[in-house]
Amino acid sequence: MPQGYSLNRDSILKLRSDHHELTRQLKELREQVNRMLGHGGRALREDEVIAKVTAEITARSTNAEENEVLGTGTAEIFHNGQQNENELTTSSRSVTAKNVTTSTIAVDEYVNLSRHFATGDWVANAGGGGTGVGLHRVQLKEDMGATTTQEASADLLTLAGVDSGSDVTVVDPHDLFKYALGPATYTHSSTPAQNVLVGARGYAIKSGEGYYLIACETIAKTIRFFVQESGGFTTCDNTFEGAPRDNGFLCGQNPGSRTITNPNTHCVGASSNMFEGDYGDYGFAAWSDTTGVYYVIQMECPGIECEEC
Repeated sequence: MPQGYSLNRDSILKLRSDHHELTRQLKELREQVNRMLGHGGRALREDEVIAKVTAEITARSTNAEENEVLGTGTAEIFHNGQQNENELTTSSRSVTAKNVTTSTIAVDEYVNLSRHFATGDWVANAGGGGTGVGLHRVQLKEDMGATTTQEASADLLTLAGVDSGSDVTVVDPHDLFKYALGPATYTHSSTPAQNVLVGARGYAIKSGEGYYLIACETIAKTIRFFVQESGGFTTCDNTFEGAPRDNGFLCGQNPGSRTITNPNTHCVGASSNMFEGDYGDYGFAAWSDTTGVYYVIQMECPGIECEEC
């Protein structure tokens, strides 16, 4: 006679629990196989991805209760090697990314994102764009040293030259770019108008929280100017007002209207300077990094033949 079995409620619940546990383990095993193969199946979710920052990921901060608060930003997920080996292609899918570091992660930086198991949040790895050294493009919003010596406020640009919307302070640690200019306007001539000048552009290395200039535009070394002084200037004038004419500036930024120095080199007498000119006359001036001024080096000679100048 065959041996019989009896099933009660507890036995059925135990069988059901075992079935759910086996189903769960099988699902996890299938996910692991899919991840190892990298194709031929679809894992239920991604756990680590490469992403490009599209909105600055702010640094970790401390709130009023002195608790640490993760920084946040937006990043676009990219796939690697789907079309060609090592080629990054966008998934056209953006996620909110959290930042555990005390450094911001700039727009256009690539970072590794890992998914937090409990919350499902995407977290930028500590070794990503928020730490270490990074190269950035910047554009000055004020003259170097205008507010603080060897520092200037600047717009942080993407490497493509687009304003990221973030403002930073750039530092000129060796005082190499002290004549880098911020934006300005100046009158081009007595009739039309205002020229709008943009701030100096350059490159800065980010180290920790600081942005340190390694290359930057500075004021033009030579200008072709016209005399803006209404009464002109004479050989007794030490200085006068002038401004670049058309594109009359070389090796640097347009300096706009400037006070130009009339040197007394090779002149006799304490007040007998070298050049003179009427309003609107043209000349050339050279910049001195030592004194921070332009010196006239040549003026036109009205009414005189060139060989007599």
